[in-house]
Amino acid sequence: MTLQTSGPISIGNIRTELGSSSGSLRTLSALAGKSTPDAISEFYGFSAATEYEFSVNAFSDPNDSCSAGFSEPLRLYASVSELSFGDRLYTGSNLETPFNGGGYWWFYDSVSYQIDTSGNIQDIVSCKGGK
Repeated sequence: MTLQTSGPISIGNIRTELGSSSGSLRTLSALAGKSTPDAISEFYGFSAATEYEFSVNAFSDPNDSCSAGFSEPLRLYASVSELSFGDRLYTGSNLETPFNGGGYWWFYDSVSYQIDTSGNIQDIVSCKGGK
């Protein structure tokens, strides 16, 4: 969930956003990809969500998804930096609303992902051959 853009931010807020148990500002800043000097103010508006640009087209078959390739971007978000089986995708960077993939196949970065109605990745097929 994106941190606020004004007002007080605590180490606890930052820990929650990053999913860390550390109380060290240096450790949290490093996890967020920030360099020294460290400041809590660097975290205004920060989101640990990763944006992915999927193709807007949905298919009932992974081969059709791979054949069609990329079209207009559909921006989806996840709390992970590398997608894998079981990860959940969301419609916003606040990670509050799961994406309803309808059980269809969606194309992203030479891979077709089957995403269920709760936003969970159910299957993955490489468009370069093999699973």
